[in-house]
Amino acid sequence: MPARLLSFIFLWTTLQLRAQQITYTFYIRDVQGPLAGATVRIFDQQQTAPISGGITDTDGRIALKVPADRAQAAEIRMLGYRTEWLTLNTQTTTYRITLREETYSLPNVVITASKAQQRIEETTVSLTVIRPNLVENKNPTDIQQTMNQVPGVNVNDGQANIRSGSGWSYGAGTRVLLLLDNLPLISPDANQVQWTIVPFESLDQMEIIKGASSALYGSSALNGVINVRTRSDYHKRTWVNLFAGGHPIAPRPELHWWTGLQSLGGLQMSLQNKIDDSTDPNRWFGYLISALGQWDEGYQWRSPDNRGRLFFKTHFNRSRHLHYGLNGNISYRRSASPLIWNGEDQALIALDSSITTNAGFTYHIDPWLTFHQFRSTGVLRHEINARLLAIDNQSRDDSTVFDNASQSYLLQYQTQWLSHSGWKITTGLFGLWAVSNSELFVGRHTSRNLAAYIQTDYRLRRFNLSAGTRYEEFLLDNRSQARPVFRFGANYQAASYTHLYASWGQGFRFPSMAEAFTRTNVGTVNIFPNPHLNPEFGNTYELGLKQLLSAGQHLKMQLEFALYRMDFDDMIEFTFSRWDTTGGFAQIQRQLGFKSVNIGPVRIQGFELTATGLYSHSHHQIQFLAGYAYSDPHVRFPDQPFILNDITGQPLKYSDLSTDDSTGTLKYRYRHLLKTDLQYTHTRLGYRAGISIRFNDYMRNLDRVFYQVIPGVQSVHQRLNRGDLLIDLRIGYRWPSGAMANLIIDNLLNREVMIRPAFLGPPMRILLQYQVTLE
Repeated sequence: MPARLLSFIFLWTTLQLRAQQITYTFYIRDVQGPLAGATVRIFDQQQTAPISGGITDTDGRIALKVPADRAQAAEIRMLGYRTEWLTLNTQTTTYRITLREETYSLPNVVITASKAQQRIEETTVSLTVIRPNLVENKNPTDIQQTMNQVPGVNVNDGQANIRSGSGWSYGAGTRVLLLLDNLPLISPDANQVQWTIVPFESLDQMEIIKGASSALYGSSALNGVINVRTRSDYHKRTWVNLFAGGHPIAPRPELHWWTGLQSLGGLQMSLQNKIDDSTDPNRWFGYLISALGQWDEGYQWRSPDNRGRLFFKTHFNRSRHLHYGLNGNISYRRSASPLIWNGEDQALIALDSSITTNAGFTYHIDPWLTFHQFRSTGVLRHEINARLLAIDNQSRDDSTVFDNASQSYLLQYQTQWLSHSGWKITTGLFGLWAVSNSELFVGRHTSRNLAAYIQTDYRLRRFNLSAGTRYEEFLLDNRSQARPVFRFGANYQAASYTHLYASWGQGFRFPSMAEAFTRTNVGTVNIFPNPHLNPEFGNTYELGLKQLLSAGQHLKMQLEFALYRMDFDDMIEFTFSRWDTTGGFAQIQRQLGFKSVNIGPVRIQGFELTATGLYSHSHHQIQFLAGYAYSDPHVRFPDQPFILNDITGQPLKYSDLSTDDSTGTLKYRYRHLLKTDLQYTHTRLGYRAGISIRFNDYMRNLDRVFYQVIPGVQSVHQRLNRGDLLIDLRIGYRWPSGAMANLIIDNLLNREVMIRPAFLGPPMRILLQYQVTLE
């Protein structure tokens, strides 16, 4: 009897404990104050899956109710801070935790890789982050100059190129997708990156994915993604930047056509603020306004570049759940540019003095809305984004009119499920409608792009896994094409600060209106349409290592090594041949020219090593970004015909059209890219100095026709056969008030660089810069 009674008492007590619930309350903060958005999860003894979890509110507080007998430990996580673990007991129900910033890692939090926040070392793809200080210190006149400092990336006359995935195609059809605040910013007609309207005076950071990203971002992300994120903190800040200078001298005396200084200068400003509701901490309004005014006389003869831009961004925080706003940008540009030089010794003067002038407005309007549903197991986020992008450009030379106007209308609905158990599920619907009316494209054309996508990310102990797919349908006039693409990636934390990753992604690109319909001539260069182009399709494979290094509190550094391979089918290139017979052989000059054609399968493979970091000791601080990339870009079958000439019926082979006919190297690519940027600051005295070094090897392969018909191309190309070494230098001083003055010298050695056939890059440029920041 006593034994039975004891068993009953034990069983009854156990059941009571299991039925008993206990509420644990957590207050999370850092050295600045309460932390909103920190994730708290409670685990049982096995710590395999959380039994409860949630996100702290604006006061850094969260209360979680759990079974008393199961709750054993709590995990507190937040991006940019060390993860903390607590052992729970029923005697203490309130915990006050101060999170510490990571001491081993750079503060790089990204969203582009998965459309949700994650640490850069946990991503499953190769990704580089550029912070605003690099832009502000170098004072570029547009963002593509900053992109040329990124390891593994170069921009060739407006054409973005990541790891040799692109060459030069007269500005038509980008393989790298530019995003501004997560939405595409490419022209509706030519699919051309709109570098000049990016508001880099409002930059928060740039994130560059190196590899196919079509499963998340669709067409034009075949070779990668550049996401420009503008500031969204909205704390009170005013920033003003004045600059003036110019080009004093050409690389060779024969090229120096001007007297004095070809001047440039301008004003940039950015103003932001946040207005709180004194009755409700969840209600506030934030705004950001930035502007640019710039003149540039140019180093090319009769080729000025004058610009103005106004950007604004608003954020209405109506409650903890609902956020909405309206962003916008309007830009005016009046410029002129040559296509082809007048010979080796007049390389900064246009052939036959033929200059193409451009003047016009570009603007976009972006309404958006976000709604959060907070649940015990996670957060469900709904997001609606729209963008109206319009371009109205008047363009002409002495004999031809290239006026064009185009508009695109974008609408995207996206949901994200952010589970406390480690799941992130992103789904979305995407639509883009575009119309263009241009003499260049022989009339009016329309396009439609519809897509649905899903991506799942899961964190399981040391693994971060990612998988996604996107189905895309594209209609150009009456021609329709559709296909799915897939991606998969894995990141494994092999040690405390060591991450291994592998990824595979498919990419594709539909031909642009410009590639399909352009019929024009620029000087003596004719361009022919090809409405029967096939879309490009490819696979990207990557293996990599991300290593975080630390030397006490002094050195924080991230090393990344990646092996990559890209296989593309039906790659599109402008190809020179005889494409017309109108007028017979007597009109042969009008029958020869370039046309976009599919050249067949290509393979690009190589490796890249990147290092970013910060060294700080006493009052000395050094920031650095460095990288080396080696690529082997080649056509798989250079000696096999890839097309029959439209007119003569003669087969065209890649080797027959190339200046390098022995290796099958893709045209307008570099094999070796070396980039370094160092910035030294004495934090007490305010002195600063920086240096940027860029090296690329010899561009081995061009279109052979440039050797044959344009004077000077062959001799300059062969004379500059040791590659290009460019060094930029800057020195400055920062006052305690926050004002800063810099002297910036770009192309310090005044090197002559042919960035594409018959076109030289900028010579030495000297700038004086004065900045004021008030916070």
